[in-house]
Amino acid sequence: MKELYAEVITTNEYSELTQFHGELGEEDYYLNMLLIGSEKDSFMVIIKQEEYIEEKEIIRLYTMKLPKNIHIYVYSANYNSSLKLYQFPHEHSQNRQLETYISQPMRIMDVYNTWLKVHFEELGMKYDGWIPKEEYCPNPYTTCN
Repeated sequence: MKELYAEVITTNEYSELTQFHGELGEEDYYLNMLLIGSEKDSFMVIIKQEEYIEEKEIIRLYTMKLPKNIHIYVYSANYNSSLKLYQFPHEHSQNRQLETYISQPMRIMDVYNTWLKVHFEELGMKYDGWIPKEEYCPNPYTTCN
């Protein structure tokens, strides 16, 4: 199973995965990716590839479907507060609060604008729900607090 640990930054309309990292064979790779939507079996993404050739920056954009069997993960940003998991991707939806810091990566299951539907396990329990952009960490390599 391929796994990606994503840096997720949101714009006004989309969740942007700006440095996702994974492995293909023995090589690591880094890409910039804008997560713009999802379908039943895939995420819709725009991938930005940057190269420097003879001191010139070359940028290429690709629109593609990324299969959901490639797991994409984000981390929680609830260091000093509870994590709210919503039933639907809006703040007036029913929610439940988890009072503990979620240290495990959360798998992205779906996307709606800047909301992410996540799945994770914590303390032997499985959780699913929608989280707004304030609830997830925009960078897997920092503490986000």
